[in-house]
Amino acid sequence: MSALGRNEGADRTLEVLLVDDDRRARMEILRMLRNHPEVRVVGEAADLEHARQLLAEIRPHAVFLDMELGPGRGTELLTCIQAETEVVVITAHPEFAVEAFGFHALDYLVKPVEAHRLAMTLERLVQVVWGVNPDAAPAVGPVPDAPICFRDGKTVHQFNPSQLVCIEALGYLTRLTVTGGGCFLISRSIGEWLLQLPTPPFLRLDRSLIINLDRVASFATQDRDETSLQMQDVAQPLQLGRTASAKLRAALRRPHSA
Repeated sequence: MSALGRNEGADRTLEVLLVDDDRRARMEILRMLRNHPEVRVVGEAADLEHARQLLAEIRPHAVFLDMELGPGRGTELLTCIQAETEVVVITAHPEFAVEAFGFHALDYLVKPVEAHRLAMTLERLVQVVWGVNPDAAPAVGPVPDAPICFRDGKTVHQFNPSQLVCIEALGYLTRLTVTGGGCFLISRSIGEWLLQLPTPPFLRLDRSLIINLDRVASFATQDRDETSLQMQDVAQPLQLGRTASAKLRAALRRPHSA
């Protein structure tokens, strides 16, 4: 495959930035990534300053981010990472997983990183970035009509997936909007929702937003970097960046009704 990066229409290659101050661990991950032709490492950094410089120059599809970087922490880079760029946390401490999902990381890898676990993460990245299986094999996932259940205080709610409009991450919570305009704040991460929802019609547009493609009311391009997306039963339009906009347009061109 040839490199895609942020250009629509090119062959699909995942561009990743690797940020880790442990040179041995970084070299080992690079070695494993070379076994995946769908991946191209567009940069590596061993400290916060270099990582910030790279993030100002490139827009990778994903950042593999070590949580502990010399005198600083990987979380200090979050403000430099575009919302459309997925984050995969690398850590020697499994307890950091909770913190990772708190800032909507797609996945986390515990050192020493195992090849099969890295492969699973890369498969998830391909599915999330382009909404497709990298091998075009039939997807194995949630049953399309399986009800979605969750507790709100003492009340248990149950909805058909078709009733879900969109899901937005708000810190450690997610806001679920359903048909009719109902909203719920739920202690469930974006990643957990992805495991429950059929794709299509659900699509993760960036780290903090999942939409139901069947509930898109309209969208309008404001400029080359921003699109205004109006979902059914959502009062205010959602603002999308360039990559999320391209992902939305590509998804709407494909048949997607469940």
